[in-house]
Amino acid sequence: MEPYTWVNHFELVLEGFDIQYQLKHELVKACQTSPSAEICGLIDTRMRPHFIINDHPEPLHNFKMQEASFRRTIELICAGNDGVLGCFHSHPQGPATPSKGDLEGWPDTQLDWRYFIVTINGVFEYRKI
Repeated sequence: MEPYTWVNHFELVLEGFDIQYQLKHELVKACQTSPSAEICGLIDTRMRPHFIINDHPEPLHNFKMQEASFRRTIELICAGNDGVLGCFHSHPQGPATPSKGDLEGWPDTQLDWRYFIVTINGVFEYRKI
């Protein structure tokens, strides 16, 4: 049994169809325009993506959110009286399933963040079990 479960194909309906489509489209487009490096970032509770610098030394199949960029993003989200809905990263050339590295770097489950993997074909949500 896998240590994660697939939740659903990206269906954020808190603000209606347009925002769901807009966010999904923006994430997929960013993945498509970055075929040689994984993109990563956070999604705020208003369904806005915040892209964070990936400073992993091997970004084709890995990501590591740059600490300074991550801190600035959290400050920006909080300054706007928002919260973090979840985090995302892409698999521009790989499958939509979490890798071993993804599982090892999974956010603390106490944060209650949603976890998304973006591919050139869609956005997929996973939950660690």
